Amino acid sequence: MALTDAGIKALKPRAGRYMVSDGRGLSLDILPSGKMAWLFRYRSDGKQEKVSLGGYPDLTLRKAREKRDELAAQVASGKSPAVEAKQRRAGLITNPTIKEFGERYYKEQVIRRWKDPKPVRRYLDNEIFPTLGDKALKDVNALDVQALVYRKRDNGQVQAAMQLRNVIKQMFAYAIETQLVTVNPAVMVATRFIGKTRKRSRVLTPSEIRLYLRTVYQSNIRRQFKLALHIILLTLSRKSELLLARWEHVNFEAGEWLIPEENAKTAKPHIVYLSTQVAAMFRELKALAGDSELVMPGRGDSQSPLPQMR
Repeated sequence: MALTDAGIKALKPRAGRYMVSDGRGLSLDILPSGKMAWLFRYRSDGKQEKVSLGGYPDLTLRKAREKRDELAAQVASGKSPAVEAKQRRAGLITNPTIKEFGERYYKEQVIRRWKDPKPVRRYLDNEIFPTLGDKALKDVNALDVQALVYRKRDNGQVQAAMQLRNVIKQMFAYAIETQLVTVNPAVMVATRFIGKTRKRSRVLTPSEIRLYLRTVYQSNIRRQFKLALHIILLTLSRKSELLLARWEHVNFEAGEWLIPEENAKTAKPHIVYLSTQVAAMFRELKALAGDSELVMPGRGDSQSPLPQMR
């Protein structure tokens, strides 16, 4: 028999908890303390499940029935309110916006897996969130992605447009993995219609190299930096790789400089073979580094790497 407000007020606590039903899965759970709470029971995939709706009288009988009907509709569509409630408690939103899921993707994937997450952060903050941030993830389609990417392409930024598409593509790939969507709209934006990326074919001429080195060595920057800029030119290593290098990675006898995976952009270790000239520069850097374990120690703290080279 359906409950009434008067009937609920007449209910008394007992030695043990008990429940009274309002029908269609809605029950009122009465504790020995006298506290009352609404429960909705249902079957999902043949299993009995339940979800708490809230306490009485904060959640009135009328509101509890409205909530029951809302959840019953979800069950009829194949959803499990109990599973979704559990995901919400774990901080996993079941129907997120692009901004909500983008933050999750950045936290769970980009920060953990990308050597340099800053470019992805810029695309999220400057391109994706301002345009699509408030839109539900599942509602984003290929035309939405195309409009965003083509706008950058039409501004003459073909390479950036390609990278933007790639960020969206990888974000939706993770959304498919986490079973929030079933389609990746970025895949349907063909790269051949965005444009061709330009190959890096520019090389320095001998006169430009001479000018570069003359400018470096005639400048008033520290000797440490002059050597570092010369080493980068001769080895084609990245600035960050040299800034993070440690003397344990430099083998003068073998003429090798090991760049470990944690310092490499590709996250794969590799060896830079040292010419006689480069080895001499490393030896001078070792003298300048003193007792530091770092090839390029900071001025104020010999055990911390330089934040940047000026």
